[in-house]
Amino acid sequence: MDILAAIKARRACRAFLDKSLDKKLVELILKSALHAPSNKNTQPWHIAIVTGKAKAQLGEALIKLDQSGEPVKPDFSHIDNSMGEPYWDRARACGAALYEALSIERDDHDRRQAQWQSNYKFFDAPVGLVFYIKKNFSQSSLFDMGIFISHIVLAAEHYGVATCPQMSIGNYPDAVRKQLNLSDDFAIICGMAMGFADNTQPVNQYRTTRDNIDSFVQWFS
Repeated sequence: MDILAAIKARRACRAFLDKSLDKKLVELILKSALHAPSNKNTQPWHIAIVTGKAKAQLGEALIKLDQSGEPVKPDFSHIDNSMGEPYWDRARACGAALYEALSIERDDHDRRQAQWQSNYKFFDAPVGLVFYIKKNFSQSSLFDMGIFISHIVLAAEHYGVATCPQMSIGNYPDAVRKQLNLSDDFAIICGMAMGFADNTQPVNQYRTTRDNIDSFVQWFS
């Protein structure tokens, strides 16, 4: 696929076909993403790939914490209303569009909770990825990781594989480290669901909007 076509086609997928994803294809996607730039070529990224029983156990652990009311304690802060407008307004609109696509009313707390907890199951995708870096690394490593993840989703798009980057997987980093037997020296950044999109599902048919470039670009000469 042409790179510009991949950029425009890429969507966050939240419903996947019950179809396995070959390990060699996952490795091919990751090998393509290895060409992502990083500060002084440090390549600070680490990935844990979970499938089958390991993915199920991780999801169960995270859902149990969510059901217990345990406050989220991500290693890196997530988006919240302190960002102000127009940023928080975009986040609200994104959530509203998701629940509208699923026909979930605002006061339907049970269905909303079930939909939220599907995040922790990687939306039943066949493959889940967990991204992490060393805790003592500088903020530039987070920048590097963002570029690396972008390369992964675009390479996946090229091969016809759907993805959904998920900050939610980092909500309970201690549980993730315990389930994956990772050292406390590592910080959990996010996860990613990966598989083949089920485009018959409404959740995969809604689209978020993008602002015109005039809203964020200033020219100086």
